[in-house]
Amino acid sequence: MGRSWDDVTNDRATIDDLDKSAIDYFLRKGYENGRISDEERNLPVETLLENLDLINDEGKLKNAALLLFAKRPQRYFTSVRLHIGRFSGSESNLITQDVIEGNIIQMADRVVEILKSKYLTMPIIFKGMNRIEKLEVPEEALREILYNAIIHKDYTGVHIQMRVWDDYCEVWNEGELPIGFTPETLLKQHSSRPRNRNIANAFFKAGFIDAWGRGYKKIREGFEGAGLPMPKIESAFGGVMVTFQRNNVNIASKHPEDGGDVGIDFVAEKLTERQRDILGILQDVAQNVAQNVAQNVAQNVAVNTKYLSEKLNVNRKTIQRDMAYLQERKLIQWVGPDKGGHWEIIIEESNNE
Repeated sequence: MGRSWDDVTNDRATIDDLDKSAIDYFLRKGYENGRISDEERNLPVETLLENLDLINDEGKLKNAALLLFAKRPQRYFTSVRLHIGRFSGSESNLITQDVIEGNIIQMADRVVEILKSKYLTMPIIFKGMNRIEKLEVPEEALREILYNAIIHKDYTGVHIQMRVWDDYCEVWNEGELPIGFTPETLLKQHSSRPRNRNIANAFFKAGFIDAWGRGYKKIREGFEGAGLPMPKIESAFGGVMVTFQRNNVNIASKHPEDGGDVGIDFVAEKLTERQRDILGILQDVAQNVAQNVAQNVAQNVAVNTKYLSEKLNVNRKTIQRDMAYLQERKLIQWVGPDKGGHWEIIIEESNNE
C-alpha cells in the first residue's frame, strides 16, 4: 500500500503515553541544529505530531510516535532495545553486558554514554598544556553507525546487538537492505531509502542525519580522519552488520577469519581513575607554576609521591605503583636529582588531537 511499518497507527496508545522530556530533547536538538524554528518549538504537542506526520486525522498515534517519544515503548514493541556485550577470545567468554531501553530518539546518547564509561577507552593526550580525553573511535562516526541501526531496524524482529571485542566492535540490526542495494552500494553515492520513513524524518529534523544517503560517507571520513580503516559492512543473519576497528590496540596481523593469526600488543590500556587524577594534579601544578612565573610570584611545589599520597588520601606504595606504570607508559618523567626533584607530564607537541 506504499506505507512503511512505522506509519501504521496503534489503537492502544494515546498522547498521554508520550514522554514530554523526550519531545523537549527532540525540539532542543532540532533547534540547535537549525532545523526547527522558534515557532515550531512552541507548538502544542498535537500540532507538532501532525507536522511530523506521527498522528492520523482521528488522533491515533502511529508506531513511529511511540518508538520516538513513548515513556515505555517496550510496552508496545518488545524489540526496542540495544544489547551491548563485552567479549574476549570467543563468544563463550562474555565479560559484561548492558541493555539500553527507552525511546529511540535518545537511544544513541545513552549508548555512547555507557560505551565511554564501561566499554571503550578514552586515552589522555596532552597538546601543549591542554589535557584532552578523546574516545578511541571517532564519536560522530560511531553515532552515525548507531543512527543507521536505529532508523533502519525491523522493529517486528529482535533487538539491536553490539559486541565489543578487544580490538574491534560489531553492530547488528535486523532488517535486510532495500531491494537492489548491496553493502557496496552504501559506500557509493546512493539515494536515501529508509525502512522507517517517519523515524528517519524525525531524526533528520533533530539534525542527527542528512536526507541524501550520505551516512556512510560521513562514517568513512570520520574513521579515515582518525587513522582507522573504513568499517566493514555486510549482510548477515537477516540484517546488516557493521564491524569497525578499535584504536586501543595495535593489530600485528589479520583476524583468523581473514586468514591470519592474531597478535595484539596493547598500546593504550585504560587508566584507572586514580591514575587519571594523578595526571590531572600534575597538569594543574604545571599550569600554576607557569602562571606564577609569568606574574613573578614565588611558589615551589614539590610534586612527589608524598605530595600525591596526601592529595589523594592513599598510601605512598600505591602511588609508587601508579607512578611506575605511568612512567612505563611514557606519560610522566622525573625531573631533577633523586632528592629534590619532581614529577612532570611528558608534553608531546603533536598535530594529532
